Amino acid sequence: FCKALYDYSSSDSTIELSFKKDDLLAILDNTDHINNNNWLKCRSKSGQIGYIPKNYIKLINLD
Repeated sequence: FCKALYDYSSSDSTIELSFKKDDLLAILDNTDHINNNNWLKCRSKSGQIGYIPKNYIKLINLD
């Protein structure tokens, strides 16, 4: 899981995921659709799936 450090507004809502600061996101994959490891495939609490920039989030442990 990860927590958003900043707001992010996607430039392409068919691929990217928009989110707000402090949103909790589930990480589904550590790269994007072209194997760029600066992006993560994530799911929002509402169930939307898309890619997010890795430098906008903080990894968290829910243990």
